[in-house]
Amino acid sequence: MKKGLHFGVRKFNTNHESGKHMKEIFELMPAVLFLFCFSVSAWSAEKKEYALNFSAGELPGAKLIEKYDLSLSDKHVCAFELTSENAKEGGKLLKAALTKKKEKFGAAFPRISDWSKWDGLKFKVYNPQSYSVKISFVVRDRDLGYGPPGGNDWGFRSDAFRSIGPGWNEIEIDFTILSVNDAKTYINLKKMLEWHIYAYDLVSEPAVLYFTDFEFFTE
Repeated sequence: MKKGLHFGVRKFNTNHESGKHMKEIFELMPAVLFLFCFSVSAWSAEKKEYALNFSAGELPGAKLIEKYDLSLSDKHVCAFELTSENAKEGGKLLKAALTKKKEKFGAAFPRISDWSKWDGLKFKVYNPQSYSVKISFVVRDRDLGYGPPGGNDWGFRSDAFRSIGPGWNEIEIDFTILSVNDAKTYINLKKMLEWHIYAYDLVSEPAVLYFTDFEFFTE
C-alpha cells in the first residue's frame, strides 16, 4: 500500500509541476515574441543600400557619359576626394570642388541600375561657404539616353534643383515624382543610365561641398 500511495503522490506532483512550467512558458511567450519581432525589425532597419557609400570607401565614377555620342568623358567631372573633414568620428565625406568648367560628379552605368524598389534617395550636404550653392540632381534612363544627336537633351532627363545654404542641408530626391523635364513621361527607374550632381550659377569658384552617403529609402 505504501508503494502504491507513494507512486500516486509522485505522479500527482509530476503533473502539477508540468502544468506549472507550461503556465510559465505561456506567460513568457508574449515577451519572447516581442523580442523576436524587435530583433527582426532592428535587422531590417540596419540593412541599408546606397547609390554611393563614402563611409565604405566608394567614390563617384571617374568619368560621365559625354553628350550626344554616349562616349565616356571626364572633361566636366570636378575634383573630389574622401575626407574626414566635417565628418563624424570615424566617418568619411565626399569633398567636391566645383567650378564653372568642372561642375559635376556622379556615376555612369551605376552599380545599381534598378531603383524601382525605393521611394527616393537622401543625403546631407555641408556648405562651408557664406553663400548658397545651386545644384541639380540629374538622372537619365536607358530608354531616352540623350535624345537625337545634335539636339537639346533637356527633354530627355530629369533635373531636381536644390539650393545648398551655408552649414548642413538635408536633401531628399523623391522617385515617385521623378518626371522627365518635358513632363510627358517619367524616368524608367528600372533602367538607370546615369546620375550626377552639377553646380550652376556659381558665385565664386571653386565652391566646395561635403556630401554624406547617398542612401536609398522607402517610406
